[in-house]
Amino acid sequence: MQAALDSPLQQILSPEWAALLVVDVQNDFCHADGLFGRMGLDLSAAHAAVERLKEVVQGARKTGVPVIFVRLDHNSATNSQAWMHRSDTPREDACVSGTWGAEFFGVFPQEDEPVVVKRRYSPFAGTDLEYILRATQRKSLLVTGVATNICVEQTLRDGFMRDYHVALIEDCSAAYSPEAHASTIANVRSFLGRVTTSKAVLQRWDNADQVLGAA
Repeated sequence: MQAALDSPLQQILSPEWAALLVVDVQNDFCHADGLFGRMGLDLSAAHAAVERLKEVVQGARKTGVPVIFVRLDHNSATNSQAWMHRSDTPREDACVSGTWGAEFFGVFPQEDEPVVVKRRYSPFAGTDLEYILRATQRKSLLVTGVATNICVEQTLRDGFMRDYHVALIEDCSAAYSPEAHASTIANVRSFLGRVTTSKAVLQRWDNADQVLGAA
């Protein structure tokens, strides 16, 4: 058992190192009446991921792992021309400030948990995220949320470029097609860090609780 706990992944998942990031789990991306639901995208993977994520968030709180919620928020003051014209196809903006679509879906921050508001794909761009991570002395990021191939992957990439150990909890993340989800899994495994599961994370935290209880 000791050898397993000393492995790099086990250290990355440890309560002493890890922060749990919940990325863009919002109505416009996950709810049937949200923007992506109205567009006809398949939300089944998002719903399944959120159900597993609830358990992981509860486990993090029990174990003392910081839970950081990240939400997208758009408004006319921050929507640049480059952002609004990022596609040849005109699109309705998601998660507009003050709307129901921008509210969290299924899993919600507690009063004392930080919420990082971002304007672009990355939660590191123009936010307080790095201050929060430094203040809590975190070394690794366990990333969850939607969409796996867009904001979740951007979070992993930007975290890695800032020298955090990064891990994707793949069954607590979702895209709108299996192929899009799999592409990020391949990228993370090849270039960025680790891919793990909710079961492995919770088992690691249970082991930490057992060690603490025996001390």
